[in-house]
Formats: sequence, C-alpha cells, structure tokens
Amino acid sequence: MEYIILLLSLTLLSLIFKIFGINIKNNKQYLLIIVIILTLFLGLRGPKVGLDMINYYKFFVAAKNSTIEYLYFHYDFELGFKMLTKFISFIFYDFRFYVFIISILSMIGIYNFIKNYSKDYFASVFLFITFNYFVYYTCTLRQCLAISVLLCAFPLLLAKDRKSLLWYITMVMIASLFHKTSLVFLILPVFKHIKFTTNKIFRFMSLCIVLFIIKNPILNIITELIYSQYLDYRDTSGSGYTMLLLIFLIIVGVCFINKKFDINKNSNKYFVGMLLLALPFQILSTTQGLVARIVLYFTYSFIILIPNNLEVLDLKYRKFMYPIFYISLFLFYIYQIFTNSVYVNYTLF
Repeated sequence: MEYIILLLSLTLLSLIFKIFGINIKNNKQYLLIIVIILTLFLGLRGPKVGLDMINYYKFFVAAKNSTIEYLYFHYDFELGFKMLTKFISFIFYDFRFYVFIISILSMIGIYNFIKNYSKDYFASVFLFITFNYFVYYTCTLRQCLAISVLLCAFPLLLAKDRKSLLWYITMVMIASLFHKTSLVFLILPVFKHIKFTTNKIFRFMSLCIVLFIIKNPILNIITELIYSQYLDYRDTSGSGYTMLLLIFLIIVGVCFINKKFDINKNSNKYFVGMLLLALPFQILSTTQGLVARIVLYFTYSFIILIPNNLEVLDLKYRKFMYPIFYISLFLFYIYQIFTNSVYVNYTLF
C-alpha cells in the first residue's frame, strides 16, 4: 500500500505544480524534488525492506569488523562494492546510514539520465516507478550502483572526441567494480557507426526469432561466462514472456509506427540500440532467469524512448494516448505490487 501512496502522492504533487503554472515536463527543480522524495523513501526504509537486504546487512557487519583483505578472499561481491562498504562502515557504524548513502549514490544516475534526455520528466519518473525499476533499488544494491555510474557516463558516449570515448570506457570499467554484468555497456559505442533503417531492424528481429529457437545452448555459454554457479538454474515460470512481448511492442511502436520520431538523431540512436539489444537477451532470459539482470541495463531506454515518442505525436493523438498511457501503467503497477515478490512490506527505519 505504501508504494501506491508514494505514486499517488507524487502524481498529486505534480498536479499541484501544474496548477501553479510550473512546467513539469522539463523543470529541473521539479525533477530534483521528485528524486529527493524517492531517495528519502529508499534511504529511510527499514533494514528488512528489500529481498536481499539480510545478506547486505551481514556483509556490512563483516566489513566493520574485518580488513579489506579478508573481505576480498571471503566474499563473492565485486571489489568496488567491498571497498565502498568498508569505507562507509569505517565512518558510520549504523547500517541505516549505509542504506541511506547507497540510496543517494544510486539515485544520482537516474536524476542525471532523466534530466539530460527526457522530454517529459513526469512521464519518465512514472515509468521508472511503475515498470519496477524503483523497487529494485531496495534489493539489488550492487547493480543499482553500477547502473548509476553507467547512466552518468552516457554524455561521454554521445561526445564525438576519442578522449570522451576513453573516459566512457573507464566509467564502464568502474561500474563493473560494483556489478560485472555492467560490462555489456561496452557494446554501445558500436551504434555510433550504425544507421538504423526499418529494413535493418526487421532483419534483426528475424534473427531474434532464430535465436528463440536455438536459445538453450547459447544461454549455457553466457551463464557459464558470467555466473557459472547458476548454470543449472532454469526459469520455468514463463514470466519473461511478458517482458519479451513488451519489448517487441515498443520496438514496433518506436521504429515502425511513429514515423515522426527520428531513430538516428543524436541520443535516440543509442536508446534504440539499447532497446534492440534487450530483445535477444530477453529471449534468453525466458529460460535462464539470471540473464534478466543484463536485460535490465538495456530496458532503461524505456523511460526515455516512450515519453519522447509520445511528445512528437500530434496534439490530438497525445490527448488520446496519455490517459491510456497513465491508466494502463497504474493498473499494471497495482498488479505488480500484489503479485511480484520483490515488493516487500515497507517500514521506516
């Protein structure tokens, strides 16, 4: 219920801003206030709010009482996360301060990402919450830190000079110190040299159909390279097919239906590239649930692509689409809260 109250409160606050004539689509002060509220919601949560928090609590306690060498040899977490935890535990004794600092660091990336690339801040925040990205910040601390670094590195990716590209690669390597799957972002510079056409995208999607047929041996290779201890794990729940369908529909809408959206313009090219990369990885994740961790990186393009696509539509279509957009997302969010195990009862402190 607290998650629903949060979303409704942010919506009400946005309406109040709009009533007073404040442009909530591109007002940076408005976005900052919203992100601060979300950060407080994350940072002030109880230590048990989050599926994996008990393990992070145990690690924090170990970090307080152990050397970095001990942590390096006795825990499987990435080195950057170990060092950050050790540093915070050296300054703050209480686990709640640790959670609060991690929440701030994680939300910096999403603030910069939306601020720099979204044409509708409220729609992007709404997607960020209702598509379950926000709730993952309560449990996937390492990956969210990595994502924050990657999102902050995005302007370097768009720069044209070689020095910026080298800094981008450096940032990706830093992100991998918090979650090694973030290395998949090394693929993105390739899109600088690709011009997307509907024909190319259609052929790519056709290859993805072939991948769907031969996915089992492929996922064995990927899983062994990344997390070999999960090689025997299989996801038979079928939950990945919902996301697969969603990715497919967004590709169709962005690349084939909305002709007013320039898929090769500036940052659009990279977001479309991320969207397309999400498709084959999501195909693999329908059988191997662990691959969904990789898909998560690429689907962050949703919170930019969808609002920016809606914004280039004619006004008469936007008036029709926006109510459907918000109502559908809200209903989907309510369904997720009551069916998705990642939503743990919220408590303060």
